[in-house]
Amino acid sequence: MSHIGPPRYLRWIAGQVAVVVGVGFLMGGAEPELLPEEVPESVEETPPPVEEEILARVEFLKPEKPKPLQADRAPAPKPAPQPAPASEPAPQPAPPPEPTQPEPPLQPEPTPQPARPEPAPQPAPAPPAPTPVSMPAPAPAPSPLATTTAEQEDYDGVPLRVFVPSNPVELEKHLRGAGGCLAVSHLTHNRAEVMAYATLRNGRAQLSDGAACTGIPRKLDATANQRLGDPVGQVRQRLGGDGLRSNLALQVLLSPKLGTSAELALNRHFGSASDEQRAREAHRTGYALKCYAQAIGTFSCQ
Repeated sequence: MSHIGPPRYLRWIAGQVAVVVGVGFLMGGAEPELLPEEVPESVEETPPPVEEEILARVEFLKPEKPKPLQADRAPAPKPAPQPAPASEPAPQPAPPPEPTQPEPPLQPEPTPQPARPEPAPQPAPAPPAPTPVSMPAPAPAPSPLATTTAEQEDYDGVPLRVFVPSNPVELEKHLRGAGGCLAVSHLTHNRAEVMAYATLRNGRAQLSDGAACTGIPRKLDATANQRLGDPVGQVRQRLGGDGLRSNLALQVLLSPKLGTSAELALNRHFGSASDEQRAREAHRTGYALKCYAQAIGTFSCQ
């Protein structure tokens, strides 16, 4: 310390004291104890101290932190008074008691009934039988209009061959001039049951419900039936499922004038011989009578 002059040293001491007082005021408000000043006996002027020595001295003389006094502490603030609670509402009067309902009289307990046996399950009713659809009664089978031979093959025992026009228009002319008609018949061997009659109009056969037609029968083939408009097919549709639909054929019933022309031709060929003699002679020689139906309504036999 001998190297520090009195004025500078005093100023340094005063600064240290001010720092301590400020720290103590901040920490607790107590005044720190002041250290007694050390006054050197002799003050000698020395050169200014080096800054490092001043710092070393400051660190060496750093006072201890003073303890705050309990009495010097400021009193703790009193808690603020709590506001008085608001006044409670006045109690409401209690509601009047509800009128009690009279209890219903006790009902006598029903006596238990004996359990009835469950009825046996009934079988499901059978579905009703379907009502049969009434079918129209089948039409009765048409009865034949007439019965004749399928084809006349001889005249008084002499074989006979009859030729008719293949042209429908010429056949129509012959039947109109000589008489005769067409017939659709059910054939059984050499027996024919006439099922319908037909007439020719413009070369086409048309079924007729008119009066019966008689004459010498001649069977026509299927080709002639088609040329004439298929009268057999028309009768087959009319009969439906009847058994008479089968074995139907077309016939031409020629005028009885054919017999007159045939007799004249036999007389010319055999003379005045009897029918038996003509038949034997025709059989022996192979003779057959041929007759042609002409469009003018006549027959030519030879």
